[in-house]
Amino acid sequence: MSPKAADGAWRDLGVRSAAALVLVPIVIGCVWIGGTLYEVLLLIAAGLMILEWCRMVYPPQERKAQMAVFVLGCAIAFGCARAGAADFAVYAMLASWIASATLAKLRGSLTLWRCCGLPYIVLPILALFYLRNEPLLGLVAILWLLCVVWATDTGAYFAGRLIGGPKLTPRFSPNKTWAGLLGGMLAAAGAATAVGYFAGLPGLLMIGVLGALAAVVAQIGDIFESAAKRHFNVKDSGALIPGHGGILDRVDGLLFAAVLVAGVGLARHGDVMQVAHFLM
Repeated sequence: MSPKAADGAWRDLGVRSAAALVLVPIVIGCVWIGGTLYEVLLLIAAGLMILEWCRMVYPPQERKAQMAVFVLGCAIAFGCARAGAADFAVYAMLASWIASATLAKLRGSLTLWRCCGLPYIVLPILALFYLRNEPLLGLVAILWLLCVVWATDTGAYFAGRLIGGPKLTPRFSPNKTWAGLLGGMLAAAGAATAVGYFAGLPGLLMIGVLGALAAVVAQIGDIFESAAKRHFNVKDSGALIPGHGGILDRVDGLLFAAVLVAGVGLARHGDVMQVAHFLM
């Protein structure tokens, strides 16, 4: 690497680190306090993701109508979830999904990518809501999830840089390697086990295995968003966060992982209000 390129890399790292130092405490604080503050955080994130997705995926003449459908569907689904009507939250998401697809079909622009956006954003928002609002394990579940996703990103980055080797998905994300995936899985398993240990949870081996599985799913989420950006020929989903791009660029892995862990909790306990019990 040339000195000029090295200087640029260090400057980029400095910008990224500064942004992280500002944002991470805000996110952790909202998660820790929970309640209305956490819900506001989710809704702000949902609104920003809707804006970024619609700008990236839809042509200018369709964006306002699609954004209205997305926002209305997300708001109704979230309101139903908050009122304890989980079934109606799902129905609201499905209805808005159909409305969005129908609108694109009428405009002659219906594609697979334009069918993905609404569940891609709304399902994880609902999963994150239910995970945090379980009284006994909600806080631990969200902190566990965040630590696993952050460990995945860190482990994958360093393993990919230090080891290199064959590419994971060169067509969609040329920087990802198989070594990075394995490094992310190991880091996530370690973080998952550590959180479980300090939280006094039983079954640490299975918690570690679930962490490794969540790492794989988080990487799939990252690849999904990379594929979307490549398809629509954009470098970043947005420019909100200096050095990081948009909200979707930062939470792509979290979105997929949140749905996974909420699904595991629902499958184990059969009650959407107990999804945070995936840890037990």
